[in-house]
Amino acid sequence: MSRSDLPTGTVTFLFTDIEGSTRLLQAMGPSFSHALERHAGIIRSVITQRDGTVVKNEADGFFAVFRSAVAAVAAAVDIQRAMAAEDWDTPWPVRVRIGAHTGEAMLGGADYVGFDVHLAARIGAAGHGGQVVLSAITARLVEHNLGEGVRLEDLGMHRLKDIQEDERLYQVSIDGLQSSFPPVRTLTTSKGNLPTVTTQMIGRQRERERLIEALQSSRLVTITGTAGIGKTTLALGVAGEVLTAYPDGVWLVEVSRLTEPGLLADTIARHMHITETQGEETLTTIGTRLNRAMALLVLDGCEHLVDEVISVVDHLLRNTTALRILVTSREWLEMRGEHLVALEPLPLPPEGIRSPSAIAGYDAIALFLERARLAAPGFELDEVSAPVVAEICRRLDGIPLAMELAAARLNMMTPDQLLDRLDRQFSVLGSRPGSPIPHQQTLEATLDWSYDALGPVERTLFNRLSVFTGGFTLDAAEEVCSDSIVPKEAVLEILGRLIETSLVAGSEDRPGRFRLLKPIAQYAAMRLADGEDAALLRERHAEYFCAVADGPDPLGGSQAERLETLDLERYNIRAALSWLDEHNRGEDVLRIAGHLRWYWVIRRDVTEGWHWLERGFEFGSEDPAILARGHEGIGLLSTMRLDFDRAGESFSEALRLQKETGNLAGVARDTYHLSVVAWLRDDHETAHQLGEEAETLARDAGDRWTEGWSLAVRGTIHRCNGELASAQAQLQRSHGIIASMGGAIDTGWSFLRLGALARDQGDHSAAAEYYATGRDLLLHAGDHLGVAHADAGLGAMAWLAGDREKALTLFRGVLEGFSFGEEASSNLFELKTMIQGNPSTESLMQVVTMNRRRAGETEGHVGAKAALAEYLYHMGKTAQRAGESYRAAAPLRESLALCIEAVDGRGAAIAAAALAGLLAEQGSIEAAARLHALAERTARRDRLPDWPPPDEIGYTEGVETLRMEMGGGWREALEEGEGMTWEAALDLVDVSLSASAVSGTLEKP
Repeated sequence: MSRSDLPTGTVTFLFTDIEGSTRLLQAMGPSFSHALERHAGIIRSVITQRDGTVVKNEADGFFAVFRSAVAAVAAAVDIQRAMAAEDWDTPWPVRVRIGAHTGEAMLGGADYVGFDVHLAARIGAAGHGGQVVLSAITARLVEHNLGEGVRLEDLGMHRLKDIQEDERLYQVSIDGLQSSFPPVRTLTTSKGNLPTVTTQMIGRQRERERLIEALQSSRLVTITGTAGIGKTTLALGVAGEVLTAYPDGVWLVEVSRLTEPGLLADTIARHMHITETQGEETLTTIGTRLNRAMALLVLDGCEHLVDEVISVVDHLLRNTTALRILVTSREWLEMRGEHLVALEPLPLPPEGIRSPSAIAGYDAIALFLERARLAAPGFELDEVSAPVVAEICRRLDGIPLAMELAAARLNMMTPDQLLDRLDRQFSVLGSRPGSPIPHQQTLEATLDWSYDALGPVERTLFNRLSVFTGGFTLDAAEEVCSDSIVPKEAVLEILGRLIETSLVAGSEDRPGRFRLLKPIAQYAAMRLADGEDAALLRERHAEYFCAVADGPDPLGGSQAERLETLDLERYNIRAALSWLDEHNRGEDVLRIAGHLRWYWVIRRDVTEGWHWLERGFEFGSEDPAILARGHEGIGLLSTMRLDFDRAGESFSEALRLQKETGNLAGVARDTYHLSVVAWLRDDHETAHQLGEEAETLARDAGDRWTEGWSLAVRGTIHRCNGELASAQAQLQRSHGIIASMGGAIDTGWSFLRLGALARDQGDHSAAAEYYATGRDLLLHAGDHLGVAHADAGLGAMAWLAGDREKALTLFRGVLEGFSFGEEASSNLFELKTMIQGNPSTESLMQVVTMNRRRAGETEGHVGAKAALAEYLYHMGKTAQRAGESYRAAAPLRESLALCIEAVDGRGAAIAAAALAGLLAEQGSIEAAARLHALAERTARRDRLPDWPPPDEIGYTEGVETLRMEMGGGWREALEEGEGMTWEAALDLVDVSLSASAVSGTLEKP
C-alpha cells in the first residue's frame, strides 16, 4: 500500500490476531492454512464494509486504520460476531483478540509510526481470544454510539509494556457472546525484558513457594535438575509472579545460547541496556550501574559455562547491595550464600490406583493430559485409559519434557500402543520394564523413541535444524537445510509434522519463527554429528546469515524492520562470524563486520562490534570498499568510546579509500563523520566547514540521510553559539529530510534537537511538545537512551512550568535510566552536547565521574533534584552566553534552589557563580560579590577538583572587574558572603532578581 492511501490526522488504529495460533498449528499442521484463509476473509470483508483500511497483514495478525472511532468499534463487534457464527473445522474455535486506540496518525515511510500506534498494538496484545479492548479515549468517543446489544465495561488502570503512564482500558461486551475473560495481559512494571509466558505452569506449587521464599532471603538462588525437568518454566513463572518486588526490573539472559565464555558479561550488559565505559571492564561497569538497583537477574541454562557464571555472579554480588540473581543449571554453583532449589520429577500416582478421578489429581497426569489434548482434542481419561496413562507417566519418570514428547504421539496411536512402544524402547537400553531409569536416561530414551518414530526425511531435517542458534524462520530452514534428500518445497510440511510431535516449538509472540528447546537441540546436534556431513551444513548456515547481515544499513525508512531482523538473528550471525573466523575467511569477517557497524552503534554493542572489526583487520583485505566500511566502523565505535583521536584517524582513512574507489556517497558520509569529530573536539569552525561540504556531496550523491544529518550538526553548532535564527533554518531543513525518510530513531532524535532549540528560544511549550513526540518515536524503536534524553527535556520543561512533582519523577527515571539502564558517560556527553556545546574531553570526563558518583550515592528525589539542577544550570548558561539574561535568570535560580534541597554543595557553588555573573551584569554588584565569596568558600571546603567551573569562561577576570568596581566595599561584601547560609543566599538572589525585574533590566528587549 502506498503512503498516499493511508489516512492522516486523528484516526483509530485497530489490531487483531488469533489467540493460540501456534497451538492450532501444532494440532492441525498444514491444514491450519485453510482456517487461516477463512479468518482472513472475514477480517478483510468487515474492515472494507466499515470503510477501514488494512495497513498490514502478517501471518494471523491484521493492522487496520479507521477515520472514525465509531466505525472501528463497530468493525470489531462485527468481526467477533462473524467469527463466533463461523463453523470452524478445527479442534477448538478460532478466536481473535482485538485492540483499538484513537490518536494522531504519523506516517513513516509506507507505515504509521509514533506513540499512538504503539499503544494500540500493546492494547491489542493485552486481550484474550473473543475480547475487544479499547483505550480510554476511544471508549469516550464511542460510548453513546455502540449499537444495540453492545456495552462498555471499565477494566481499570493498567501498565502496558514500554508505556510509561498507566492506561485505563475498557472492554466491549457483546450480547450473545462471551463477556467474561481472564484479567488482561498487562505488566505491573515497565522495566525488564521478561517475556510474556502464555503456557500454564502445571503443578510445582511447593517449589514455587520455596523459590519465592528463597528470593526473599537469599541474593543467589539456583534451580537445579536434570534436562527437561522444567527449570526454565519454573524460573520464568516465578519471575513473572514477583515483578512488583523489583522496581528496577526483572531481566532474563539466556546463557544457554552462548558458546564463548568471554561474552557473558557483554550479553548481560546488552540485555540490561548497559554500555561500556571508556577504559573500564564491562563487568565493572555493570557492577557500578547495578550498585543500588533492586533488580532480579535470571541467568538461564548455565551448566556449560559454570566457571564463567561463577566469576560474573561473584563480582556482581560483591559490588551491588540489592541485586538478586536466579540461576538455572543442571549443577549448582557451589558458592557461599547460594540457596539451592532442586527440582524432582512431577508427582506420580502409585501403582494400584485405577480410578480416573484419583489418577487425574496428580501433577504428572495433569501435564500429560494438557499436552495430549493438543495432539488429540477431546482426549479424556476413562476406566480403561487412566491406568495406562498412569503407567506411561511412571515409565517416563514424571519428567515434563519426556511426557510432552510422548503425549504428542496420541494423534496417531492409542495409549496402549504408546505404552507398548515405550516399553520396547526402554528394553533396548537394558532396563527391565517397570524398573526405575535414571532421569537423564529416561529423557534420552524418550527422545530416541520420538526420533525413531520419524521418517528418514523428517529425521534428516530435525538433525539439521540444530545448526540454528536462537531460533529460525521457514525461509532459513528452506535455504540452509534443503537438498536432494530434503526438498525445499517439502520443508514446510515436514516442519509442521515436527511441531505436531513437540520436537519443534513455535513462537506465540513472533508467528513464523521456530526453535528447538535446549535438551532437544542438544540431542539433534548429537545426531547430526553422528550422521551426515555437519561441516557442509554449518557452511551453508554461515553463508545464509552472512547474507542476512550483508543487507542495508539500518538507517532511514527501513530502520525498524532492519533492526528487528538483526536483533532476532543476532546469535545466528554471531555463529556465522565464528565459523568464518575458524575457517580463516578473514576478509569475509571484515566484510560482514563492516556491514554490521551501524547495528552495533545503534544498539550500543561497542565491545562485540570492536572485537569483530579488529579481528577482521588482523586478516585484512585487498578490497578498498571492505576496508572503508571497516575503518568507518572503528571510527563510529571510537566516537562512542570518546576516543576522538582514533575516530578521526579511522574516518580519514575511510575517506581516502572512498575517494580511491570513486564512491561519492561514501565520501559524503565520511566527510560528515569527520565534521562530527571536529565538533566533539570543540573545533566548530572545521566542523561547520566539513558539514557544509558533506551536505553538498550528499545532495549530489542522492544520499538523503547524510544530507539531513550534516544539516543537523551545522544547526546544532549554530544553536550552541547562540545563533538561533541560523540554527532554526538548518535544523528545520534537517528535520524535513530525516522525517521524510521514516526512520523512527533518526526522526526521534531530530525532534529532540528541535526541542532543544525551542527551549533555547524560550518557547517551553513547543519544546515540551517536540520532546514528547521524539520520545514516542524513540520508545517505539526501543532506543532507551533517547527516551531518557527526552525525559530529561520534559522534566526541565515541567519544572519551569511549575509541575515540580512531574519534573522530579521524570528526572528520577532519567537517573535510573542512565545509572542503571544506560551508560552514565552518555548521559553527560549527550546532554552537554545537546544543551550547551562541547566541553573538552578532560573536563567532560571529570563531570562524568562526578555525576556517576552522585547518581550512585543518592536516592529518590535527592538524586533527581541534583540531576535536574545540572540540566537547568546549562539551560541558563546557554541563554546567558547568548546575551539573553531575561531567559537565564529563572533556570539558574531554580538550579541553585534544587542543589540546596539536594545538599549538593558542588552544584550550589557552580550555580551561585553563574548567578553572581548574571547579577553583576544587571548592576547588583554587592549581591554578586557575596555570592562569589560563598561559592569560593564552598569550593575550598569541599576541595572541588574543577574550580573555577569549566563552563564559567572568564570567571577570574569577572571577579577582578567586580572587585575594582566595588572599591572599599569589596572586603566587607566578601566577609558577609563567606558567613552566609545557602538559604540566605537564595533569598538574596530572589531579592536581587526582583529588583532587576522592576527596573526592567531583565525584560526581553
